[in-house]
Amino acid sequence: EVDVPHMPAGPACTSHSSSGSSAAVAAGQAPGVPLGQQYPVILGNEVMYEVQHAELVAAAIKHRLQQHGRALLCCAVRDQKVFDAFIKNCTKWGLRYRALRVYPQPGDVAGGLYGREGDYEGGYLLMAIDHAGNPADDWHTDNFVQVS
Repeated sequence: EVDVPHMPAGPACTSHSSSGSSAAVAAGQAPGVPLGQQYPVILGNEVMYEVQHAELVAAAIKHRLQQHGRALLCCAVRDQKVFDAFIKNCTKWGLRYRALRVYPQPGDVAGGLYGREGDYEGGYLLMAIDHAGNPADDWHTDNFVQVS
């Protein structure tokens, strides 16, 4: 069992003000996260559309994921170069990247992605990321494939 803290309320990410999150939200800004805050689990869905996103997501995981923590991302592969950049950036940041190709089933998403796999260059990926030097030892499955 993992105790997963939620993102705390705090000052806006783009503001140096000491005002609380309610002021940030009222100003249309996201609540901030303390600089050193890390999490045992990071989940993401459809977080990468461009190469720049791949760079940012890998850096965010590196800095926000606790040692022995795990990040699990699921994305449609619209452009393979984005995911190639993500793998490269994971390596750069000392992260272990593994993946599993996933396939929508008829009952999974009524009127959604099922039957549209051909719309995406690389199908769908479920990605497991952890620290290469301090990996998570309790993944829910062991069938992820190491990708380098």
